[in-house]
Amino acid sequence: MTDPIRVVLVDDHPMLIDGLRLALDVEGISVVGVAGTAAEAAALVGEQAPDVVVMDVHLPDGSGIHALSRLLALQPRLGILMLTMAADDHLIGAAMAAGASGYLLKGASREEIVRAIRAVADGQVIFGSSVGRRAVAGLNFAPPFPQLTQREREVLALVAAGHDNPAIARTLHISAKTAANHVSAILVKLGAADRTQAALIALKAGL
Repeated sequence: MTDPIRVVLVDDHPMLIDGLRLALDVEGISVVGVAGTAAEAAALVGEQAPDVVVMDVHLPDGSGIHALSRLLALQPRLGILMLTMAADDHLIGAAMAAGASGYLLKGASREEIVRAIRAVADGQVIFGSSVGRRAVAGLNFAPPFPQLTQREREVLALVAAGHDNPAIARTLHISAKTAANHVSAILVKLGAADRTQAALIALKAGL
């Protein structure tokens, strides 16, 4: 007998969570934890080692997309399915570039959500029907500056917005020294002489 797929649900809307729990239970998919924030999600992934995380893009303590790297660092083979109201092309691309295995809108049917969870658990990449049509239409998921890590792209975006290192540190909840190290690495990777030139490169690329 095959073991059930083990899932952690991450969303701050209790009614949605309750509905998903019931639907997945009927399908023999085991919900091993529920989180309302990115921090709670990381703790649950570390404790439960689920097969799949189903997560909203917008969470009370930050972006679900920014949480992806933390979750994947805890469990590299984790499948992450974004389930959200956000249909913005940039968010879809950012989520996939950060390591999400699937992207569904909350209007998806129960059958579509279950199918997506099974596909992600099996190592596949899947889009909801409306998202998939846009991907086929030519949506480019390649992130700008592929030589940079996800965190370095976040730092570069803040540099381009005019933030100094202390402000970057506060925004990303890291130390000022870590922020400075990221900026130094970015300058080397982009071949920029200083942060002003790096900001100009970022703005020209549309970051």
